[in-house]
Amino acid sequence: MKITHFCFENFKGYSTRTKIPLAPITAIYGQNSSGKSSIIQAMLFLSQAFLKEFTQNSFTEPFEDYLDFENIVYEHDTSRTIKLGIRAEFEYKNYEGLIGTLSSDPFEIYINFDKFTISSQNSHRCLSFEVFYDEEETPLIKGTFSGDHSGSYRFSPLVDFVDKNSKYLEIIASFMWTKWKELLDRHDLDSPNNIIRGLMRETKKDLGLLETPGFDPLNVTEEHFLKTVRYFWPVTTKEIFGSYDEYEGVVDEHLLDNKQSEQQVTEHASEDSDFLWTINKFCFGESFSPYSELTPDTIVHNLLDELRYFSREQMRVIGPFRRVLDRTPSRQRSSEDYVGLDGSDAFTILESNPVLAKSVQSALEDLDIPYDIAITPGDQNKRFFFVSLEQSRTKLSTTFKDVGVGISQVVPIIVQLSIGKNTAVVLQQPELHLHPRLQGNLAEYIAKRVLDQSKAVERAIVETHSESMALRWRKLVRKGKISKDMITFLYVERVGNRSTITEIKLDEEGDFTKLWPEGFFEERLEELL
Repeated sequence: MKITHFCFENFKGYSTRTKIPLAPITAIYGQNSSGKSSIIQAMLFLSQAFLKEFTQNSFTEPFEDYLDFENIVYEHDTSRTIKLGIRAEFEYKNYEGLIGTLSSDPFEIYINFDKFTISSQNSHRCLSFEVFYDEEETPLIKGTFSGDHSGSYRFSPLVDFVDKNSKYLEIIASFMWTKWKELLDRHDLDSPNNIIRGLMRETKKDLGLLETPGFDPLNVTEEHFLKTVRYFWPVTTKEIFGSYDEYEGVVDEHLLDNKQSEQQVTEHASEDSDFLWTINKFCFGESFSPYSELTPDTIVHNLLDELRYFSREQMRVIGPFRRVLDRTPSRQRSSEDYVGLDGSDAFTILESNPVLAKSVQSALEDLDIPYDIAITPGDQNKRFFFVSLEQSRTKLSTTFKDVGVGISQVVPIIVQLSIGKNTAVVLQQPELHLHPRLQGNLAEYIAKRVLDQSKAVERAIVETHSESMALRWRKLVRKGKISKDMITFLYVERVGNRSTITEIKLDEEGDFTKLWPEGFFEERLEELL
């Protein structure tokens, strides 16, 4: 599965379903108060909600100033529901015989937050979710999942709605109809029983499953397949499939989980029931169709797992204000692979990892920062340590407190880009206190880390005002050092009371493929005129 977008709705200035493309490098630009930071805050809030298990504690630092739901929902309208999630593609490359026939399916999953969801009154922490197929406006799947009062959050989703009119079900039916015709063409058409036996051998199914009195494969139509998928796919869980021993119009207890399933069973008992039940065995068999593994519940499980991984395990956010290093840092740290929102754990991580410290020193040289970092114990018990800077040319020693703020701001970024595995590093205003040339060097270093084979960084999401960083990324594309598809620019602007986003790609020459709204950093020209 591949995550392609971060998605949200009704969060702060965004009132509609908004999808943020997650390229290897996603650069977010826009004027002040346009809604750039809201994108990062939405990511951070989702991450914190997972970490705090969807309780009122989700509003602890850095969201403690928001206090409650009212302060983050669009226009403070508490009747609205905040939706946070991802868009991901299911890839079918592991299914034999399907390459070239079916490549991938795009889904979006949203967790719904209302004023009750993360309040102290929601003792069972029950959350609702919605799954959309591609660009459809109606959810394909809806349901709930919940957790208990303690321990890690459990994912036990209950699917309580499936849209039988979704385009996705039509795609399933069309695909299976095509496979059915291909199988028929390879077998003796003179005898229905010969065809059925041939299908059994090829699909490795029990002969009895398709032996239905009066069933003639030659009379099956594509409409039968569409009816079958609409009737059976919503309830094709592995548990339910295991209970399909025979179909005699008997309602299985698993099918009565909701009114929709009961209605489906009633529909099964029609004049087409022989056709539909037999086709169902073909469509949702255990060893042939990929859709036997992509049932409603498995789709939800997979998407929730990806969402949890992205939000809780993968995302590493570094805020716009990195703490200036104290003269004697403590050894205590919160994580081994996260420097923290304010970067305060960066040097503690460095002190405990000499190999990483050497790598960071090499990065400082790449960035043309003329200092070496030295870390020494502060006492015999190693309760704290000293960090000093040695000027590369003069070898004179000093501290971070005694040099410009810029170096202390960039080191946590370098550390975070060098640790972890397949992380999504989110950087807010990484250019602060840096000279324009150093800003460009930092942009190039970010690209280098994303390209690095160690894959410490899978993607970087950068909120910035820096023209120098944009120009350097464009230069890297023009020089052929990175692909034009490696980076996407997002321009955020305020239209009335709403924030809107324009996605702008680069061509092979590093030029923008569409006009930048309001011009691209035109202020410099305006000041000269």
